[in-house]
Amino acid sequence: MKKLLGIVVLSLTFAFTNLYAEMKSVSISVAGDEFFVDMDTKKKLSDGTTIVWTMANYKKPLSSGSKSSMQRLKINCEMTNFIFIEYVTYTKLNGYGEPSYSKDLGTKYHSAPPGTPWHDIMKYICS
Repeated sequence: MKKLLGIVVLSLTFAFTNLYAEMKSVSISVAGDEFFVDMDTKKKLSDGTTIVWTMANYKKPLSSGSKSSMQRLKINCEMTNFIFIEYVTYTKLNGYGEPSYSKDLGTKYHSAPPGTPWHDIMKYICS
């Protein structure tokens, strides 16, 4: 029984270790927040836009108490802007803890000014 438990624990450890293995750190904000891109989720659409999941770890928790967030973005590389498709905040770093979901955030494009983490993310995705 102990052997079986050990195998299960070891398997789960590898599963969770690989959960964010493809997350690539691409930017750190002036406030010290770190932004990541999950290249395994990158998908180019027929309209020329790209869908991808990103993650942010906050050095200082948000006013809601969230310490990290994950965002599914629709990126228009030509226009250097993006739409938030989904936005999920978490009570712990790296997308762990209690989630709070926001879906159907609309179709409003957001610009990504140079020097911001969002611009760095777009540069990374669009290159």
